[in-house]
Amino acid sequence: MLSIYNNLDIIQLLSSNLEFDDLLNFSIVNKSIYQIFDNLFYKNLAYKMYGINFWLKARHRPIKKSNPLNNYKLELIRIEKFQKGLDSLNINRWTKKDFYNYWKYDNIYL
Repeated sequence: MLSIYNNLDIIQLLSSNLEFDDLLNFSIVNKSIYQIFDNLFYKNLAYKMYGINFWLKARHRPIKKSNPLNNYKLELIRIEKFQKGLDSLNINRWTKKDFYNYWKYDNIYL
């Protein structure tokens, strides 16, 4: 029987096209699947979803204000929770520009 790791690239490629919630659900199907979704996978997904400039600007925010998490998966989950909160209030999801404007305003009050 072939190991799931023989199909790692195919699984990651197909998974990167799932909606984020669906990806999280798929990633917990079993231990083998969970292990193939490492921080590099989530970093690439984060860059695909928001672009590298978004993450570079986020990295330059003051640590006390931004409270950075340990990895890209957790950062993506935090952003998605925020966006779902906006959804529940019938407010449009934030664009990258909305985040940039907030960060700019937030830095005024350091």
